[in-house]
Amino acid sequence: MSTGDPISVLHVDDEPSLSELTAEMLEREDDRFSVETTTSAADGLGRVATGDIDCIISDYQMPGMDGIEFLEAIREDYPDLPFILFTGKGSEAVASDAIAAGVTDYLQKQSGSEQYELLANRIQNAVEQYRATQRATNLDRIRTLVNTVNQALVRASSRSEIETRVCECITEAEPYVFAWIGEYDLETQTVAARTEAGVEQGYLEGIDITADESATGQGPTGRAVRTREMVVMQNIIESDEYEPWRDAALERGYRSSAAVPLVYDDTLYGILNVYADRVGAFDDQERELLTELADDITHALRHQEVRRDLRRERDRFQYLVDGIKHYAIFMMDADGEVATWNSGAERIKGYTSEEIHGEHYSIFFPDDAVADGRPEELLTRAKTEGAVEGEGWRVRKDGNQFLADFTLTAIFDDAGELRGFAKVTRDRTDEH
Repeated sequence: MSTGDPISVLHVDDEPSLSELTAEMLEREDDRFSVETTTSAADGLGRVATGDIDCIISDYQMPGMDGIEFLEAIREDYPDLPFILFTGKGSEAVASDAIAAGVTDYLQKQSGSEQYELLANRIQNAVEQYRATQRATNLDRIRTLVNTVNQALVRASSRSEIETRVCECITEAEPYVFAWIGEYDLETQTVAARTEAGVEQGYLEGIDITADESATGQGPTGRAVRTREMVVMQNIIESDEYEPWRDAALERGYRSSAAVPLVYDDTLYGILNVYADRVGAFDDQERELLTELADDITHALRHQEVRRDLRRERDRFQYLVDGIKHYAIFMMDADGEVATWNSGAERIKGYTSEEIHGEHYSIFFPDDAVADGRPEELLTRAKTEGAVEGEGWRVRKDGNQFLADFTLTAIFDDAGELRGFAKVTRDRTDEH
């Protein structure tokens, strides 16, 4: 008994009795073999187009399209698929033409059962080599795609840019031809595209996708929304669940698809939909790829959301600070250089934000205090004690001095590293 993955073989021969005998003998030789038969090259092309064929065995002399013409037609769309010419009417000229057309192996029919053992061995070797090459190619493709997407995520500065670049990167990699990210509307239970790339040709405009229990909610996208798990449709041609969109999908060359929810802490950030140009494209390796990409995309979207919220909070805070006219409120970096400046600081100290930005805060001290090292002393104390409060004379831009009531606070990050200082100053001159 053989071990390993199943091997799907297509045998094309215009003599049904010989084709069926060959199929039976091959399946006896190796129980991994599943052999289908057709009696014409045209039927063979149709069967290969539906996917899941690991190796083709073809006779040479057949009506309509001979074995070499069949091979040439196969090589147009499947340049590496194992193809064995198995014929009883071969010659050196036929063998030469087959090699030139890209045949994998050439074998003449003989009498006796030994020929089937030899044919089985040729099939095994061809498929094993083909699969090894495919695995190496896929691994390289996957690494390239992951690297390309991650570079795009790092460089993107908005959610829209993230999603656009992700879809573009995916559709530039085989076997994907179309990708889009949808947004789920809980109220209407519908999914609408936010961005897309690839062969679309109005596909999304002409279809409805929902996440309810209706027919338009039974496809990969709707089910992914409901389950929060990846849903794969390996054969759009034969899938009953794809019926609402099948004709439009097949017209654009979609043969299989996957929908991946972009979820972070139970929050659905969108649904990534990917379409391939072949049946059965989403094997375990492809699913692992999409899972990894979805995690990276979701974290990038979450990061953008956090940045947006922080930016809004900062803007609100800055608006509040700018509205305070009776206090000078500003931030300094770890060296004591001014980084932010509110309207109260401009009113009390006389400097505009453009004038004071980047200046050391010692500019606000009288010369004798600077000479005594007072500015550095306060920074050191704030760094050590966390905050310093006090009173002292300060200098405005015009050189006039005023009595200031101040609080100087050190700002640390989560790792305990000093990030800078916050300074609040009130003019108390009128109180004396």
